[in-house]
Amino acid sequence: MDDEAPISLADATCVLRRALFAFVVGDVGALELFTEDMIGDSPNLRVRSRTELEYQFIDRAGALSNVEFDLDGVVMDDPNSAVASWRVTGVHTGEVLFNEDIFLAPTGRQIRLSMTTQAWFRLRRIAMFRTSYLDGDLFDQIRGRPLDPEEWW
Repeated sequence: MDDEAPISLADATCVLRRALFAFVVGDVGALELFTEDMIGDSPNLRVRSRTELEYQFIDRAGALSNVEFDLDGVVMDDPNSAVASWRVTGVHTGEVLFNEDIFLAPTGRQIRLSMTTQAWFRLRRIAMFRTSYLDGDLFDQIRGRPLDPEEWW
């Protein structure tokens, strides 16, 4: 198989399902899904290498329990780019450090987020990503801003 060939929708979906879940639970085993020089941005994450991403995963591990993850769909944007729509719920039961400067102690609050992530692939790995919240904000939820049930999905 040609490593330079564009990633298929099936392969992109498989990579994104595992990578996005890893963001939520801090699974460092999923780092192999990213290029060494990857870059990524989201409302609570900014990384410029796979090593930086590893530190972020370590800082997030154990922050949520009772995690439910749903990948609603993946659409190919071009031969090496895909957009994923996904949702996550969980309970904030562990300490978490965001971007090495925001520490949040466990609150026991229910977290519900809907997001989209655009990912660009190189050699069937994520080379760049950008994630946006569709509703709600992680920090507001952890700090106790009540969610309107109509915002849930």
